[in-house]
Amino acid sequence: KHERMKRAIAWVSEVITVASDGIKEQRASLKEHKTEESHKKLYNIYRVIDEVITRLYCAVAYERDLSDEPVEEIPHKLRCRFYNEVKPLLQQVIACAQDRENGIMFAGTAHHFMRLLTSFLTCNPKEVLHLAVGVARSSEPAGYTLDSLAVRDVVELVEIVLADHRHEVRDGEGLEDLLNLLDIFAKTGWSDALRLIWRLDEVFR
Repeated sequence: KHERMKRAIAWVSEVITVASDGIKEQRASLKEHKTEESHKKLYNIYRVIDEVITRLYCAVAYERDLSDEPVEEIPHKLRCRFYNEVKPLLQQVIACAQDRENGIMFAGTAHHFMRLLTSFLTCNPKEVLHLAVGVARSSEPAGYTLDSLAVRDVVELVEIVLADHRHEVRDGEGLEDLLNLLDIFAKTGWSDALRLIWRLDEVFR
């Protein structure tokens, strides 16, 4: 079973690479010829990457987010094993999206990504927080950080960090990532993000 998982992840990684290259080519083409057909083609290529994140989100976070009834939690050990298996894919998607010239992450993808990361927080808070900063930065040009749904996502993630993992982000890269994530949203004027920034002195005093 583990070997099948490794082969599946390697295949998905290759799909992300091909899609990323296609996005770069299409965005370069759009700079010269902006047509409805070109935009549609770009969107269709991008949907491949969106599908990867959506499928991962549905695997571990979807039912918990939508159900009004108690949902049986995935055992912590199994959840974290899954996180460690798919982490290279998450890093790869963020790296592709952060390409300054041709990277892109739409708001819908970022929403599912942030919810997915929140579900992985207990596995490695510092790593997950760093990934969350990457998602916020790469989706900022597409308007994710202006969405009230986005600030809700991030406030929930940060509040869990402050409540359960503050000792792991008190200084160094963890604290820097925490501040950077909140700053991305605070500069758009979201009061909830500003409130959390003001709480940091109290939390880490």
